[in-house]
Amino acid sequence: MLLWYVIAMLALALVTGIFASLFGIGGGSIIVPLLVILFSFGPKSAIGTGAICVPFIAFSSSLSHSKFKAVDRETGLRIAAGTVPGAFIGAALTSIAPSDILMGFLALILIAAGLKIFIHRNSGEKKMHRNLAILLGLGAGITAGMLGIGGGIIIVPALLFIGVSPHRSVATSSFVIIFTGTASALTHGYLGQLDYPTALLLVLGAVPGTKLGAELAHITKADHLKAILGAFLILMAARILWGMVF
Repeated sequence: MLLWYVIAMLALALVTGIFASLFGIGGGSIIVPLLVILFSFGPKSAIGTGAICVPFIAFSSSLSHSKFKAVDRETGLRIAAGTVPGAFIGAALTSIAPSDILMGFLALILIAAGLKIFIHRNSGEKKMHRNLAILLGLGAGITAGMLGIGGGIIIVPALLFIGVSPHRSVATSSFVIIFTGTASALTHGYLGQLDYPTALLLVLGAVPGTKLGAELAHITKADHLKAILGAFLILMAARILWGMVF
């Protein structure tokens, strides 16, 4: 393995860890498109490699957020009850879905989530109903499994929509992604659609980044955190679409 490749992957992973913990995502929505765009990975190999990294990044992020007592474990476990079976289903679907459709779907999900964050205004924090939490989890899990991501790009906007604070939404999403990411990673590992050496580099580089990301999340004002998250998701979607067209 070339030295420049190792350095590039560790740098990508460090940035991914910061953003993952800052925004309550698993990191797959960063890793997958960048592996395709910058390192010429095939979409399915990129999705599998990203999926393997997600549970490790999420676990480290969740530990970092727990220090601030921001994780709502009750809601998180309800959502995870849907994400785990959904992730198994979604991961299995990648073996039959065309690569362009998978990447296009990821871009659309990112745009929708980003816009939802920008246009929504909170009306007071509420608890999510158990059945709604499970249904949200199922949808997030299927999406996560199909695209090699953690599902946070769906979970965080949904929690914000019902009035959960940005900081608690980010922290709780990181907790849920531990379970979602593990289910997705196991399935992708079984299918063999991944690059293990690259995944190891990404995990080693991302874990330190999650510590910094959690610190940044909890010193950033809520409105600013929402705006940064929305812009980040839309920019990632634009970059994916650019790569597909050009």
